[in-house]
Amino acid sequence: DRHLPELRVYNIGFRVAADYLYGAPLKNGKVKWNVRRREHQPDFPDYPQYVFQDFVKLWDEGNYWSRTEERSFSSLVQDGERDLDDKGHARIVAKDEDKDEAGPQDLLIEATVTDSRGEGVTASKAIVMHRSSVYLGLHPGEFVQATNAPFNVQAIALSPDGKRKMVGDAELTVSYVRWDCEDFGPCKRNKEEPVIRRQVSIPETGAAVEKLEVKLPGVYQLRLSAKDGRGGTAVASDTIYVIGKGEAFWSGNEGERMTVVASKPKYKTGEVAKLIPQANLPGALSLVTLERDGVMQYKVKRLETSGEALEIPVEARYAPNVYVAVALVRGRTGPGEKGQPTFRAGLVNLDVDTGDRRLRVSVDTDSPSYRPGDPVTATVKVENSDGKPVKAEMALAVADEGVLQIAGYKTPDPLPKFYAPYGLGVESSTTWNRLAKVLSPSDTDPDEGEGGDAGGEEAGRVRNRFMATAYWNPALVTGADGTAKVTFTAPDNLTAFRVMAVAADTGERFGSGEKRFAINKPLQAMPALPRFLTIGDALAAKVMIHNNTKDPVKATVTALVEGAAKLTGEPSQPVDVPAGGAK
Repeated sequence: DRHLPELRVYNIGFRVAADYLYGAPLKNGKVKWNVRRREHQPDFPDYPQYVFQDFVKLWDEGNYWSRTEERSFSSLVQDGERDLDDKGHARIVAKDEDKDEAGPQDLLIEATVTDSRGEGVTASKAIVMHRSSVYLGLHPGEFVQATNAPFNVQAIALSPDGKRKMVGDAELTVSYVRWDCEDFGPCKRNKEEPVIRRQVSIPETGAAVEKLEVKLPGVYQLRLSAKDGRGGTAVASDTIYVIGKGEAFWSGNEGERMTVVASKPKYKTGEVAKLIPQANLPGALSLVTLERDGVMQYKVKRLETSGEALEIPVEARYAPNVYVAVALVRGRTGPGEKGQPTFRAGLVNLDVDTGDRRLRVSVDTDSPSYRPGDPVTATVKVENSDGKPVKAEMALAVADEGVLQIAGYKTPDPLPKFYAPYGLGVESSTTWNRLAKVLSPSDTDPDEGEGGDAGGEEAGRVRNRFMATAYWNPALVTGADGTAKVTFTAPDNLTAFRVMAVAADTGERFGSGEKRFAINKPLQAMPALPRFLTIGDALAAKVMIHNNTKDPVKATVTALVEGAAKLTGEPSQPVDVPAGGAK
């Protein structure tokens, strides 16, 4: 539910709806629920390059994970238990009375539904509780700029639902970071000196703050702020690095390990990556190597000042990533320890976009549901990233959705497997310092598994074709129009099935797609019995009758007991089942 952020007590309303996989509602089941809270990280998918937080402040407070990692710390708001209604629904309202939390929060809702047979399933959802009516977005284009060269900063204002807004009075500040450095110790940040202040009017279309220009190389902080309309201030901030002739103090790190900053988080083929080695070594000779499982390329360049950058043209063969190692060497500059020969080494991983290698795979069936034994026709279409049809080969599987859910199985996406990030297979060493090993990033795949069958019986025909996999074709090839069709018989499992297609073309492109369909019957019986009995036990044998038609049904349930057990009471029982209901 939407709420009023100016209130101190929040009502968090949500609805739980439970259905069997074959389509019938879960009537009169039970639901256990809980609501938790964590700090929200603003993220607007339509604006991936913008920052919507005060990143400079977060970093100053030691939250170095704030840009890329999810906030994982949460606290309980409220929990409870209640019954579902005859439609399988429950309306729940939780109260959040914590008055001390500031800023936007994520509300994590989890519900576990249990049917009359004791089987349960859990679902969760995250929603955002906004404390402000506006978010400011800041985009400097690239993290690396140049002295005496005008650059632009893009500014936008968004409502919490991602719609553009107008802000008439915002301020953009560009501040130069100054450092205090000792002869034999690390440099420490002294202060931020504002060098540019601009009053900015942000229309709904966004604004470009143009002709920003600075004179000195070094670290600068960008800060965009405005009143949020509720007595607070909306702030977005970020850091840029300015290169040019002259000396710059980058990170203040005077150890042998050196930070290398890339101008962008991800590059496309044909772009130029600008790299800043953050070391105060004017006149140093640089050795730049592109590395993965070996040295792919290298060059040597002298850096006349510490404000210069290294440029790396991004080639297609660098995808999905390449490591750039930079070693700086400077000879003796004077007598004593301060003027002795100096060495610095750093490494940065350049992420190269592989989006142009992805195939778009769409799957469709001729009907959303079928009866056991009906023919099913599935159509698969494959296109490239530009939307043009592609002749491709694929593996097509149709599997029981219930089994897939038990196993936690996701439709495979081959692209991350074929373009998994490379680990670093190169070690660099020097006689000037100890060997510095860089840990290679690891990519752990989630476990994948398989499950078993499910089934039951129906009047008139005994269902015996129970299959976890209804169809399998490991080498289905599309036509020149990028499409392929298959036909198979729906099995007797009364459940949902997932059609999964995993495709590859003759080159280096991959993709996957999926579609779910249901198999059900007009009248279904689902027994609820214990898994085992011992001598002397007595039980009430239960069976749930589902009427999936639009008319009421009078059914007769008959029990047959064989072996060491005996039946007490009547062997048959009439049941009146309402239309679309269960009893």
